[in-house]
Amino acid sequence: MKITKERSAQIRLDLLNSTAAEIRRVGFASITMAQIAANCDVAVSTITNRFRDKFELIDALVAERIEPGLGLQLDKQSQAFWSGDPDLPIVDFEAMGVIAELALAAIHTPELRPIVANFLTTRSNAAAAFRDEAMSNGRARHGLDPKGQLQFQLATVIGHYIATLTAPEPPQVLDQIFTLIRLTLLDVPLDAPLPSYTPRKFPQPDELPGLEKPLDEVGRTLVESARATFSAYGYEGSNLQEIARITGYTTGSIYARFDGKADLMRALILESLGPNSLTSFGAWRDLIDSPGRLDESSLGAYVDRLNADTLAEERALRLVARTAARREPTIAEIVRPLQDLHMALLTDVLSAQVTSGILRSDLNPEALAWWCVSFPAAIALLSDVFPTPDRIDWMSIFSVTTRALLSQPK
Repeated sequence: MKITKERSAQIRLDLLNSTAAEIRRVGFASITMAQIAANCDVAVSTITNRFRDKFELIDALVAERIEPGLGLQLDKQSQAFWSGDPDLPIVDFEAMGVIAELALAAIHTPELRPIVANFLTTRSNAAAAFRDEAMSNGRARHGLDPKGQLQFQLATVIGHYIATLTAPEPPQVLDQIFTLIRLTLLDVPLDAPLPSYTPRKFPQPDELPGLEKPLDEVGRTLVESARATFSAYGYEGSNLQEIARITGYTTGSIYARFDGKADLMRALILESLGPNSLTSFGAWRDLIDSPGRLDESSLGAYVDRLNADTLAEERALRLVARTAARREPTIAEIVRPLQDLHMALLTDVLSAQVTSGILRSDLNPEALAWWCVSFPAAIALLSDVFPTPDRIDWMSIFSVTTRALLSQPK
């Protein structure tokens, strides 16, 4: 039966919308043509007659649905920000979630990188033009890395989405975070007031569960093999046969110790990723507390961790763990408490800094803790999918943010 052009256009629109919804629900690696077709009550052939493969479908989704909507919204938001307007246009968080999910998948799926990079490059070019105009009109702060200025905002938005994969955002955090960005990048007084908030007692996180029994030497070897494989290929792209082959053991050795891939990932988080991240946090906290303030020393250590090549595998694993957690309950029961624990520890440290008068009294410690947890994840993601030829001078930017956080900015 021949269908009208109008009906064909509607089917295409429905397929693209269904694809976006499935990406947000299960991530790119887990979407299937069958489910997309079922959502639209059509046959799979309806998709394959229009798109050669999944990548052509994604390319059309970004070009026809994301670019005209979210792309325009982000450009208007950049224009409003650099013009000094404190009331920024709202962007479609669900569409932003699609881009964030595609960026996460692009780490281990090279075919996606041009699609994601093209979208981000277009946004970056538009923001650069608005930033340059603001610079010429004296609205932008001078002396900051121009590439970092553009990634500062984008990483905050994407990092926020990545963090919500594990746990919902705390209340009242985004207004404070975006005001801190404004104080950092625009030529405005550093002691300008932050949005008001209602203090609350941060919920205490659940204790991290442990392994049912200690790992033997073979188990530890398998976990280390899984560490390298998951960081290189992602959770969906890794298989137990390859993990076993690298170690010289059989898959039977894995199943004798773990229930499957999710249980192996769970052991990796408990044995390596979790302790390493808590150790890193402890060192960062000591640097804040030792001089009694958030200063250039602790800030420099934070920037070093953002840039350190030796931590690339660790950063990749954290992203893999977050994306796997949304589809694997046994992983989620570890990842969420770990993020909650980081949030609780950071909030306690920052609350003490506010109480002692080192940090400004109108700062919501929970908002800054959320930003400290979410921002590095986005920087790791952007640096992998959307690399810049030169390393960004984050110090020039974070030094201004630090001054804006202090009770008496210098």
